[in-house]
Amino acid sequence: MPFNSLAFALFFLALLVPWALVPPGRRWAVLLVGSYAFCALGQPSAVAFLAAATVYAHAIAIRMAHAPGSLGRRALLWVGVAGILGLLLLTKYLDFLLSSAHAAIGAFAHLEVYRPLAWIVPLGISFYSLRLIGYLLDVAKGRTAAERHLGVFAGYVAFFPELLAGPIDRAGGLIPQLRAPESFVEARVARGLTRFAWGLFKKVVIADRLSLFVDPVYADPTSFRGVSLIVASVFFAFQIFCDFSGYSDMAIGVGEVLGFQLAKNFDRPYHSESISEFWRRWHMTFSSWLRDYVFLPLAYSSARWAEERSLLGIRLREEYWSYAVATMGTMLLGGLWHGASWTFVAWGGLIGSYMVFSRFTKKIRSRWVRAAGLHRVPRLRAVLRVVSVFVLMDVAWVFFRARTLRDALYVLTHLLDGTGPYVARLATTGISGFSDRAVLQPLLLGHSLGEFATAVGAIALLEGVHFLDCRGGLYARLMARPAAIRFGLYYALVLLILAFGVFEARTFIYAQF
Repeated sequence: MPFNSLAFALFFLALLVPWALVPPGRRWAVLLVGSYAFCALGQPSAVAFLAAATVYAHAIAIRMAHAPGSLGRRALLWVGVAGILGLLLLTKYLDFLLSSAHAAIGAFAHLEVYRPLAWIVPLGISFYSLRLIGYLLDVAKGRTAAERHLGVFAGYVAFFPELLAGPIDRAGGLIPQLRAPESFVEARVARGLTRFAWGLFKKVVIADRLSLFVDPVYADPTSFRGVSLIVASVFFAFQIFCDFSGYSDMAIGVGEVLGFQLAKNFDRPYHSESISEFWRRWHMTFSSWLRDYVFLPLAYSSARWAEERSLLGIRLREEYWSYAVATMGTMLLGGLWHGASWTFVAWGGLIGSYMVFSRFTKKIRSRWVRAAGLHRVPRLRAVLRVVSVFVLMDVAWVFFRARTLRDALYVLTHLLDGTGPYVARLATTGISGFSDRAVLQPLLLGHSLGEFATAVGAIALLEGVHFLDCRGGLYARLMARPAAIRFGLYYALVLLILAFGVFEARTFIYAQF
């Protein structure tokens, strides 16, 4: 049940009635029933997996809380994490593992054609698995107390605004709110509805409109070349951002209406000046989860391993070795989490390679910057860094969007086909060249000039809002304006959604993971 649907609007309105009537201390029950209804309406079979994983993790956490020593807690932790990971591997990755093994063996022996397993990945399992694993690790480390009330804990795991695509709030931050959510406050409800509307705008006006240009190209990339591939790839960078951050804004907005303060998930990632900064500002709850539960343990263990060791006769430097191992391990795992496909593994591996290369060449690049005199023009340097990060991420997004590695490699190797003559032609004709159909055709990808201009204008509006919010507090500044200005902007946003939104049934990209 996507947020951008009439079904969700009716569901949420129906939920608000008992939510308003029930005392705050009992609202966890309304939320629990509503969250399981939300899951059942989306995929009835997923309810059993959600309930089983919840009861299992709850029982393990309670046992850990009563375990007499650290050895017992550690054993229970391994059992708990293995159980959740086993369920995730079985439901999401078994077909990928079997098909990969079949392809590897088939390279040396004749095998029958592999037949994919005919089952559907349970709704939300990628997200609530991370939530449960993080919870078990926090309980084992003493960072979070084990929640004894099964109903409250089940409401946390199944929390419907975050079930499909996050944010991934930690138990220590959300469970206390579930026990005593705030009552309706007009200012907070208005803020939540505004946040929801902005997320809806990003989804239906920008992301879904850009998908009209992107989808045909990536469905059959060999039919396109050069400028068309560049346009589709750049548009996808904004599509994936607006689709996912739009969902997060809508989820946070729904939470605010109900009285919850949910974690921020995006912070203008395309304004980042390094790949590491981009990753910290993109899907922030997921990147912080990977940092705390994967990267740091890997870094500590690999640093200890590197002590007094050498590789090919070269003494290992602990800080470089640990960073490289932890970064590549984390990003490969992060890529695989997104989907059971080698394209996602390549996407994660490429971003990890960017980070490692950046860390290892930091001193050399600093010398180049000083030699070029860029240290004397920090604003120009910042712009160049932002542009370079966007280009590098756009290359990585090709692997994320492509159906196969072969398609991704085709796109990357044909991006510049014919672009030289195309740019030279524009340089000689100027803006008048856009009246030539031969010039417009590669840009429009089969759409009208008006549709293309609408897509570009929507991106420009998005970046304009990001620029105004570069110092934060944009909403607070908006609320300080007179009511006439505020409501004028609200109506303008609604009119833009109604006038330019694409209201076909298009699911959120991250909800598919």
